[in-house]
Amino acid sequence: MKKNMLLILVSILFSSGIYAQKENIIKVSPDVNNVIIYLTGAQVRYKIQASLLPGRNLLEIKGLAPNLDPSSIRITADEKSTVLSVTHKKTSELVGSEAAKLDIVNDSIKLITKKINLINDEKNSLTIQKDLLLKNLSLGGQNTGVNFLDLQKASDYYQAKVFEINKRFSELTADADMQTATLAKLQLKSDKLMVTSKTQLSEVSVLIITENAQNTTLEFSYVVREAGWMPYYDLKCEDINKPLKLNYRAKAYNNCGIDWKDVALTLSTADPLLDINLPAIQTWYLYNYNGGQLKYDKGGYFQQNNANVSDLEYQNKEESKYQQHQAVQTKQIEVPELSFNFPIKSRYTLPSNAQPYIVDIDEYSLAASYRYVCVPVAEKSAFLLACISDWEELNLVEGNANIYLNGTYVGQSYLNPNEISDTLQVSLGRDSRIQVDRVKMKDYSSKVLIGSKRKATFVYEISVKNNRTTPIVVEIQDQVPVSSNQEIEVTIDQVSEAQHDIATGLLKWNFTIEPGKVQTVKLGYTVKYPKTVTLQFRKMKAINCPSF
Repeated sequence: MKKNMLLILVSILFSSGIYAQKENIIKVSPDVNNVIIYLTGAQVRYKIQASLLPGRNLLEIKGLAPNLDPSSIRITADEKSTVLSVTHKKTSELVGSEAAKLDIVNDSIKLITKKINLINDEKNSLTIQKDLLLKNLSLGGQNTGVNFLDLQKASDYYQAKVFEINKRFSELTADADMQTATLAKLQLKSDKLMVTSKTQLSEVSVLIITENAQNTTLEFSYVVREAGWMPYYDLKCEDINKPLKLNYRAKAYNNCGIDWKDVALTLSTADPLLDINLPAIQTWYLYNYNGGQLKYDKGGYFQQNNANVSDLEYQNKEESKYQQHQAVQTKQIEVPELSFNFPIKSRYTLPSNAQPYIVDIDEYSLAASYRYVCVPVAEKSAFLLACISDWEELNLVEGNANIYLNGTYVGQSYLNPNEISDTLQVSLGRDSRIQVDRVKMKDYSSKVLIGSKRKATFVYEISVKNNRTTPIVVEIQDQVPVSSNQEIEVTIDQVSEAQHDIATGLLKWNFTIEPGKVQTVKLGYTVKYPKTVTLQFRKMKAINCPSF
């Protein structure tokens, strides 16, 4: 009976051994093949060569970014293979130049340890030799004497031999002490390198089943948050009669924990963590967007507002928690809902060090019309504006622009394509060849007291001279005051046929000025107000100065 049970057990074990399948384990540490960099985040892609055997194959992919998003892992096999499962875990590995230093230190530790062992072996042999000499000091028996010459020879021999042994023993001891001290330093250095060279990485295990043996290429990818890019531009205007050159560039960074070496790049405005749900269309409310209005700032440039203060405050609050955990500060910009990609022609290397690297996207020669805008009430300069049509096809993203005029860097402006307009206006800075003056005509200006009212009359002459060799189109902007009190009365005396916005007091004149010619306009207004009221007729600005 026992014999039959044993046969049955052996049969079961044998049959289970036939059907139990051992997994073919494949370990790979692939290099990054290409990367899609989003404004915030990146998708890191690999192409993995694997030799699959019939049945179950366990592909262990090592050396991946430590903070990859497990839910974003994607792996594509051919139709002859099936992916059964994907698991992710974090690992601690020795990588980089510090790991190479650790190997050198450990090799030195092995060599010095071998030297110390050889020294100890030689010291042991000397100790044995000395003990044998000391045990054989007796030259004769108790009743047998030794003559003087034999005794003298024996004494000299033992003295020289013991001295030689002791001297060598001392040398070996000193050498051992020195080697031991060096070994201690190397061991300390090794311990430190073990800490600094260990890097947190990720490992993904993929279980694949296939019917036949095959060599296949697997496409593998995941998303990380510690990367991104921001747009910036170089705008070059050689002359107002030539096209505007636009260099579309990006500053991209990588801080995901692994270097991207000689990879193909694509820059994208999409969201790297899109879900699989159908997007819902929300009500689209149109509002007064001030992005296209020129605003004079303290630096003397016209810039374009892209959001109001309350919107920015709200956005900053929403982003504050996320920014606290980032090595690179972020800001919020507006991009079209329909995203677009920029395939980069050249390959790039982006180390994982959170430093920005310049990536060239494209270069354009844009047909542009040019005009000047003068605001003499605030600045005695003319600002050159480039007006670009058909800009929508360029897929521009709002960002800073370095401005070059006639081969000279003149400053930085802000390019904002998010305005609903057929023409994109970009400030190219001041042009010193256009002379602007605003002079108060004292003979026509006065302040008088009439009964209980004061009457103040102001007349200004504005002149713009074209010192260029070609005609220019100029827009002059100025203003008249607007009363906010019924007791204060403002009367417009003359504005030289300007466009007048009554609500804001803004005045605009548009002219074409021939080379060497001067265009002049006059502005006059009168203010009546109670004598008990003090009005400030000069616009003031705040500026810092020393305080002693």
